[in-house]
Amino acid sequence: MFHRIIFYLENTRRKIAQGADPDKPPRSQNEFFWFAKDKSPEVRMSMDHPVQKEVFRVLGVIWGKMSTEERAPYMKQAEADRQRHKEAMAVYNLKKGIVPPVSVASASAAAAPEANQPAPSSSPAS
Repeated sequence: MFHRIIFYLENTRRKIAQGADPDKPPRSQNEFFWFAKDKSPEVRMSMDHPVQKEVFRVLGVIWGKMSTEERAPYMKQAEADRQRHKEAMAVYNLKKGIVPPVSVASASAAAAPEANQPAPSSSPAS
């Protein structure tokens, strides 16, 4: 039994050591997680014996019944968090020397002004 625990801990440590870069910025959170962070204390207080699974089940039901107007503040928080993540990743990539990939849309937009220029005329100007 003891050797199994040691083996498990060694493998766990190895996975953590080989894991993601600790300098990498955390991912952005979606609207529901901002809602859950805001409302879970209230839901926990209303329950006798709160269990994480049950709390999130109740939060999911509440979230499903909310209108778009009620969800708007959480959507705004999530969008701000996405922007934060995008900016933090740009800084992180610069520090690591990672060149961001060129998307098809940006490549075609860069080539579009060249395509719209008129062709030079071969007739001499009078």
